[in-house]
Amino acid sequence: QVSGNVFGTFLQYLYTDHAKIDDDRIVMDLLQFSHFMRETRLISWCEYLMSKVIERAVEQSIEKADIDIIGLLLTAQKYNAKQLEKFLLHFICTNYVPMKKKKEYALLTGDNLSYIENNRWPPKWYEDECVKYEKALKEWNAKYGNTRSSSLFSSKKNQNVDANGNAIANTNESDCLIM
Repeated sequence: QVSGNVFGTFLQYLYTDHAKIDDDRIVMDLLQFSHFMRETRLISWCEYLMSKVIERAVEQSIEKADIDIIGLLLTAQKYNAKQLEKFLLHFICTNYVPMKKKKEYALLTGDNLSYIENNRWPPKWYEDECVKYEKALKEWNAKYGNTRSSSLFSSKKNQNVDANGNAIANTNESDCLIM
């Protein structure tokens, strides 16, 4: 079953080799119908269009974006949209921290979860090293006192001072850029 809008767009594409899509919401439906009709070139075009839909949706914030990236990945895999699948896996891996906070992340299983955990950014070893550093910093501060920085994961305004004790400028000090 396909909507009239999707079917009209599909026919327009068949006859003109192009179709104007004004509504982002039909792109995945068009991809699904194109898969059913085995129109591979239109599938590729829909994959491209979907990447642009995602780009616009996450422009301000990945965490707050009203788009289900994980659901799109699962749909892309179901309908053999390989380019979109690769794009979404890359997107999830390179935006690991905000993506992991989304409730949809729990839908990842098997090969998808394994791939993402193995290719995530930042890598697991980096987070482990940050935790070790935090622990060492706390021990240092407990033993010798807090001299300047409070934590890798905090953003603290510190004043730089010159040799005479005059303030130079405020800086936003944060050693760990990913958190």
